[in-house]
Amino acid sequence: MAPKTKAPTGLSITREENVFTFTWKIGDSNYSDGQQLEYRVANGEWIPITVGKTATTATWTMNKSQYYPTTATIASSVSFRVRGNRKKYKQKKKTINPGWSDWAEKTLAIAAPKKPEVTATLDNELSNKTTFNWSIPADDDQNAQKPFFVNYEWQTA
Repeated sequence: MAPKTKAPTGLSITREENVFTFTWKIGDSNYSDGQQLEYRVANGEWIPITVGKTATTATWTMNKSQYYPTTATIASSVSFRVRGNRKKYKQKKKTINPGWSDWAEKTLAIAAPKKPEVTATLDNELSNKTTFNWSIPADDDQNAQKPFFVNYEWQTA
């Protein structure tokens, strides 16, 4: 059985609004026979992204119109996986032709938007006047990812 190429390491996902950046480190001396990168939203199908042999980062922009609240599909997480393949090489006068590495995978959970807090205050002078104040609670964790799809609705009489 042919040896496998070493899998990528140091996977991470960062997000700014709906733009995701996937980064990784090449796990073997090189992936000169190519790399494969795929992503998926929640538990959907894996979708390939073309990357070069020496790439260690890729960016993907989520089309928000394909997810809640526009559709019933909820984007609860984003995952990516990557693997590489090293070209054949010589070791102690023996030619080694390694196969694809195992997939290395990373998932980023997407927080649901926080529920706003609303208060109503009746006016002391006018009986038909009410002032509504609302706010969204701040995150306790300063490093938390911002929730998606913030949409405010209100109704007046």
